[in-house]
Amino acid sequence: MATTIGAFCDLLVAGNVDIQKLTAKELQSRTDVPPDLRGMGWDKLLRQLRDTDAKMRAAQRSVDLGPKVAAADQRRGATGAGSVVGVIGGQGKRADGAAAATAFATVPPVEIPQRDSFSASEFVQLAEKQKSGLQDKLTELAGVRQRQQHQAEVTLRDRDVALEQLLQAILPDMTPASAATATKLLGWPARQLPDVAAEQKKLERPLAEAQAALKAALAGLGAKVGVAADAALGVAERKLTAATKQEQEVAAELQKFGKAKALIEAGWDTSSYSHWKLSPSWFSDKNAANEVVAKLGLANFGAVRAAYEKLGTALHGARSQVADLRAQVGEARDLKTRADGLQAQLDDLPARTLAKARDAVATYLRGAPKEELGKTLTDEGIVRLYKAYGALSAKVEYMTELGQKMIELERDVAKDKQQLDQEIARYKGKDRSAVLPQDKVKYKLGNTRWQQRDKQYRGYTSAYDRVYGYRSYDSSPSLLTTWFWWNVFSSGHTTNNYYNGYFTPTDVAEHVQANPDYAYTDRPAKDADAAAAVAQSDAVGSRDPQDVSGSAANAWGDSSRISS
Repeated sequence: MATTIGAFCDLLVAGNVDIQKLTAKELQSRTDVPPDLRGMGWDKLLRQLRDTDAKMRAAQRSVDLGPKVAAADQRRGATGAGSVVGVIGGQGKRADGAAAATAFATVPPVEIPQRDSFSASEFVQLAEKQKSGLQDKLTELAGVRQRQQHQAEVTLRDRDVALEQLLQAILPDMTPASAATATKLLGWPARQLPDVAAEQKKLERPLAEAQAALKAALAGLGAKVGVAADAALGVAERKLTAATKQEQEVAAELQKFGKAKALIEAGWDTSSYSHWKLSPSWFSDKNAANEVVAKLGLANFGAVRAAYEKLGTALHGARSQVADLRAQVGEARDLKTRADGLQAQLDDLPARTLAKARDAVATYLRGAPKEELGKTLTDEGIVRLYKAYGALSAKVEYMTELGQKMIELERDVAKDKQQLDQEIARYKGKDRSAVLPQDKVKYKLGNTRWQQRDKQYRGYTSAYDRVYGYRSYDSSPSLLTTWFWWNVFSSGHTTNNYYNGYFTPTDVAEHVQANPDYAYTDRPAKDADAAAAVAQSDAVGSRDPQDVSGSAANAWGDSSRISS
C-alpha cells in the first residue's frame, strides 16, 4: 500500500523530528523514507512535508487540543506509528477523550438586546455580526475536518498492520501443521485452505512435458547430452547467425552477375532464345553478354550460366537451412520460456499459496461474528491480536460515519450563512423601512438553530476523539459475549443521546432495532478508569438533555484525565 505524505509526516512527528527545520540532505540520509515517496525528489518531498506539517499544526490549534492532548498523540506515535505491537502487548494505556469536546472557539449566536422591536438597519447589523461568526465557524470546522482526516488515515494504516500481524500469527506458513492449527483456530474444515501438494502436482506435469519437449528440440539442434539449455540455445543461435551470414554472402555474389540473370532467363546462346539473329534485340543481348563475360573474367557465356546456376543452388540451400534453423531455434526458445515460467510458478508456489490462504482467512475474519470466533480462538496472544484488529476496524467504521456527520454539520452551517445573506439583502433592499419584533429577529438570526448545531459539534467531535484516542484493547470483554466496540469506546453508551451527538453507529443501531432489550453490561472490571467513566457517564445521562453546561466533556472524559 502506497504511503501518503500525511502518514510519513505522522511518523516523523512521532519520532520528535522538527519537520520545519529538516533539510533535504538530512531527509535523503534517512532510512525510513518509503520507496514510493523517494521518487518524488528530495526538494519536492521536503516542501510537501513542511506544508502538510504546517497544516496539521494549524488544524490542531484551531480545535485547541491543548498540551496534554498533543502529548497523548505523541505517546501514541512513540509506540510506533503503523505498528500496534506495543498497544496489544499491554504497553499502551487509555487515552480517553483524546481531545475533549468543547464549544466552538467563536460563539454565535449574537446576543440580542432586550427590546420590543428593531429597525431594518439594526437587524442588518446583528445579522452581519452573526454571519461573520458563522464564517469563523466554517473555517473552524474545516480545520477540524482536516485533523480528523489525518487521524482516519493513521487509523486505517494501523488497522492494516494489525490485520497483517494477526494473519501471520494464525497462519505463519503453509506447512500441514500450520494449516491444521489455523483451521482449528477458525473452526473451519481443512478444505477451506489451498492444498499446496495438489497445486504442485498441477504444475509438475506440464513442467515435465515442457522440459522433455525442450530437450528434444535442443537434441534436434545438435545439443550434446547434459549441456544446459541456455548453453545449447547459445550454440544453436550461433549456427543460425553463421548460416544467415552465408546466405547473405551467396546473395551478394549473385548480385555481381548484373544483366546475366535477364539473359539467362531469355535463353541467350541456347536453342530457346526467341529473337532472330541479326535483329536489333539480338545485337543488344550479344553486347550485354560480352560485357558480362568480360566483367566476370570467364571464358564464355556458357561458363557464366554454369556459375550463376551453381550460386543459385547454393543460395536456395542456404535459405532453406536458415529457415529450418530459425524455426527450430524459435520453437526451442518458446519451450524454454514456457518451462522457465512453469518453474518460476512452482518456485513461487509456497509464497503465492500462503498469500491466497491469508486472503481467505482475512475474508472470513471480516464476516465471522466474534462470538463464533471466541469458541475456537483459544490462544491468548492471538485473541489479543484479534481484539486489536477488531478495535481498529471498528474505529475506521465509526470515524467514517462521524466524519460524514461533521460534513453534514458543515453544510448546515453554510446553509445558515446563505440564509442570512438573503435576509441581509432583503432588509437592505425592499424591506429597509421595516420594523421587526424581537421574536422575529431571534428566529431570523437562527439562535435556537445554532444552539442545536453547537450540541451536535460537541457530541460529534467528542465521540470522534474518544474513538480515535482509545488504546486499551485488552480491556474489552470476552469474545463469547455480545457487545460492540462502540460500547467499549464510549464507556457503556449504546443508543443515541445528546452526549454522543445523537449518533449511534450502524452496527449498534441495527442490533438494537432487532434486539430492543439489548444492554451492554459485561464491562471490564479490571479497568478501573473505564468503570469510573461509566459511572460518571450514567450520572450525567440522568440529567435533563437541555442542561448541557459542561456535560459533553464529562460524558466523554475530561482531557485532564488522559492517561500518561
